[in-house]
Amino acid sequence: MRDHDRVVAVCERCDSVYAAKELMNGTIRPIGTAVCSCGSENFRPLR
Repeated sequence: MRDHDRVVAVCERCDSVYAAKELMNGTIRPIGTAVCSCGSENFRPLR
């Protein structure tokens, strides 16, 4: 069983798009970086 799903995530501050993982607790983290290029750590899944 995997501990995350892959998603496309959008930064809530600047709308940059990242490949990301959604953890079992609902946290979304971009793959390959800890934060967005604008410095934000808040992402939402692209729907």
